[in-house]
This record gives sequence, structure tokens and C-alpha cells, in this order.
Amino acid sequence: MDNAVEFMERLESGVLIPGVDRGIFRTTVKAPVRNQKLSKSKFGQFIGAEFEWDKLMVIDYYGVIKRSSGFYSVVKKFADKGIELRSIVSPVAYFAGIKVEHLSDLAPDLLPDFPTFKRFLVELRDFRGSR
Repeated sequence: MDNAVEFMERLESGVLIPGVDRGIFRTTVKAPVRNQKLSKSKFGQFIGAEFEWDKLMVIDYYGVIKRSSGFYSVVKKFADKGIELRSIVSPVAYFAGIKVEHLSDLAPDLLPDFPTFKRFLVELRDFRGSR
């Protein structure tokens, strides 16, 4: 997929962030502050570690946690007080939980390319090689 990074950014800003903000994605998770082993993989490098949003939130892309700038600002506030956090309870949007209805309601322009992007991510993630 040629424009995969651009599509991912549009998906985050058009579906995942508004979905958490509006309460469509209501789940919370104890999100680790540090990157996990999978973050160093080709898949993890593609996903990246951070996205711009000033509120506390994480996105789970098939096991790679991408944190908001708001998440990192919370970590920094504690670090400035000499407190090291290992994890933070945070709202989470699971990429795997995106439904056609979410796309239709929040960003219908992304609907036609979503299956191609999802297939691209699944191939890049290589679930067989991760065992």
C-alpha cells in the first residue's frame, strides 16, 4: 500500500481519536510506559510509538501500543516529581475492533481503502513469525 502511513494518520485522527473522545471505544487498559519487544520489529517501526493528541489515550495495533502525546505528558509530570511509572490506566482504541459502522459514521471517506490497509497491516505483522 503506497500511502499506508498517510492512511494510518487519517484513521487515527478521523476514527480512533474521535471514537475514544465520543465514548464509542470505551475500554481502558493498563498501558505500559515502555515499548515492548514487538515495537522493534518491522511492524512496530511502521506503527511508531506516538501520535498527536493532548489527552491520555493509546491505540493497540495487534499488540503494538502507540501512545498519545497526552500519555507522554502524564509520564513527564510524574517523572518531574521523581516518580517512575511502569504503566498507566488509559482509554484504548483497538485497531482490530474497528467496524464498518465506525468508519461509516466517523470517516466514510476511509471506508473504500480500509480492507487494503488492514490486509497490509496483517501481512506486515506476520502473526506466523511471532510465535
